[in-house]
Amino acid sequence: PNQNNPPLNKTTTMTQTEFYQAQENGSVDIGNSYGGTGVGENTTLTRDLFHQHGDIQVMQSWETPYMHQLAVALVAGVAKNAAVLMEAHGKITLLEIGFGLGLSATKMQEELQELVKEHGREKVEHHIIELNEEVFKKLLEFQAQEEKLGRATVVPHQGSWQDVVEDLKKANTTYSGILYDPFPTCKEEQHFHQLMFISDQSAGALLQKNGTFVYWNLTSLGVLLAENNADWKQVWEVAQKPYLGGREFEVLGKKYTIAGLTNSEYSLFEVTEDMKAKRAEQKCNYYGGDIHNHALVPVCVRK
Repeated sequence: PNQNNPPLNKTTTMTQTEFYQAQENGSVDIGNSYGGTGVGENTTLTRDLFHQHGDIQVMQSWETPYMHQLAVALVAGVAKNAAVLMEAHGKITLLEIGFGLGLSATKMQEELQELVKEHGREKVEHHIIELNEEVFKKLLEFQAQEEKLGRATVVPHQGSWQDVVEDLKKANTTYSGILYDPFPTCKEEQHFHQLMFISDQSAGALLQKNGTFVYWNLTSLGVLLAENNADWKQVWEVAQKPYLGGREFEVLGKKYTIAGLTNSEYSLFEVTEDMKAKRAEQKCNYYGGDIHNHALVPVCVRK
C-alpha cells in the first residue's frame, strides 16, 4: 500500500506492533494505538522498499505485478468509455491516491500511451496525491521524466488525500478514473477506508459518470479472506459489493453511503511463486501468509 495519511499525533518511536502485527495466517491486525504512518518521519525509501518508523512496511516491490494489474484494469475501464468521457469533459483525467514506489503510476503511464497518441498528452492527465515528503520528491522527478518521454501529463498534489480531495471538490474537479491505494488512518478504518474514500460524504463526487474506480486494500482483504474460509466470492458478496451498491455503513460515529457504483465486479490476480519468494525475502507482514495466493482486482463503473 501507499502511505497517504495525516501526520501522527504521537512520537515517532513507536514499535511495529503498536502499528500492526502480522498473524499466523498472514493477515494483519491493526493496533489500537495506530494513527497513520505520517508525513515522512524516519522514512526508508529504496527501489524495493518504502518503510517508516524503523520497519513499518508501507510498500514493497514484490507487489509490482499486482500493482501493474490494477493500473491495467483502471486504464482499460477508462478506455472502454473514452469516447463518452471525452465528449462530456474534453479530456481524460485519472487520479491516483498515493505514489509510493511508483509501481502503479509507471504502468499507468505506459497504458495511457494509446490515449495520448489519439488525443495528445495535453488531453490526458494523470493526477497523483502524495503526502510523504521524501516520496513527493520522487514524484516530482517522475513528472519531469514523463514529460521528457512525451507521455500523459503528470500533475502532482502534495498533502493528505483528505485535504486535497476537499480542495478538488471546491474547484469542481472530476476524474475519468481513480486508483486508490493508501493505508487506513486508524484501526476502525481497516476494512472501510477505501469505501469511505469513494463515498458520497468524501470523494464520490470526483468520479465522473461512466468513470472507473479501482482500489487496493490488502491490509483488510487478507483478514477478510481468512475469516471467510479463503472464499473470495464470499468476501466480495458480503464485505464489498453491498456497500458499493449503496448499503449504509458507519465508522467512528459517521455514516457513509456510496451512490452509482452498482456496476461493480472483480477478478483475481494470482500471486506467483516468484512473487511469493520475493515477499518472503522482503519479510512482508501485511499480506504474507500461505493463504494469500491471489489478490482482488475490483473494477467499479459509475452509472
